[in-house]
Amino acid sequence: MRTPIVIAGSLNMDFVVQMQALPEPGETVRGRDFQLLPGGKGANQAVAAARSGAEVHMFGQVGNDPYAEFVKDNFRANGINVDGILTDPKAATGLAFIFVEGGDNRILLASGANDTFSPEQVEALSEQILACDAVLLQNENRVETLAKTFALCRGKMPIFLNPAPAMAYPDGLMDGVDYLTPNQSEYEFYTQRSLADLADLETGLKALQGLGVREPLITLGTRGVAYLDAGRAQLVPGFKVETVDSTGAGDTFSGCFAYRRMVGDDLPTAIRYAQAAAALACTRLGAQAAIPRASEVLRFLEQNG
Repeated sequence: MRTPIVIAGSLNMDFVVQMQALPEPGETVRGRDFQLLPGGKGANQAVAAARSGAEVHMFGQVGNDPYAEFVKDNFRANGINVDGILTDPKAATGLAFIFVEGGDNRILLASGANDTFSPEQVEALSEQILACDAVLLQNENRVETLAKTFALCRGKMPIFLNPAPAMAYPDGLMDGVDYLTPNQSEYEFYTQRSLADLADLETGLKALQGLGVREPLITLGTRGVAYLDAGRAQLVPGFKVETVDSTGAGDTFSGCFAYRRMVGDDLPTAIRYAQAAAALACTRLGAQAAIPRASEVLRFLEQNG
């Protein structure tokens, strides 16, 4: 079953360097490998949903440079509709410089045309956006653009929000969000609470509900994903894999979770599928290049329970 999903968000080119160790101030070190790959949280989530079977419509903005067509061609190769991707003639396409060390990564972001994607442009695209069944958003566009998209979609379709990277929201912005998927650090940023045991999670999840979120989740890496069931915190255990590169794993989870929820999976089943996809992504280099297809995820679930 295919369901049209709007993904409004960031589109980048990723400059990925594999390193033995990160340089100290003033130091030069040699990298082991370099790749130029399409990325951006919104774009990664779009590819993740599409590879699991969703009909994806991407909305965002690229710059006036050679990277723009590379980004759009990659979407087309993944069956993603690019009619909602605009071009800022005065800006550069967003760039991310990713340094991978021992499976962990550090990222330097130059947002470029992502930062000039405006509320007015969202309004101009409103008919195309509202023709879809759900919307998935993140925090790599301006908060005013995010707020405009919420205002347009609230009450008309399910809203999935991956609040990453963490940033301050205006009061009431989360009101009406159907699914919120922060990781541990983002959860602590938005709730001002630390995580210890399941009781803490329950209090924190209910605090997120108090902000207007219908179904808050907290992704905790290999520990699993916490959610509420009849007011009680539950934990879907994660998978342990040999991590090569964790870049894009959270985006893979978000895109896959949104799609599986929209095609009728119950909450723990959608979470488990998305966890498996994210675990597989960690075993490969890159963001979009690492995202598995549905057949791979289902095979992984059969092998790992």
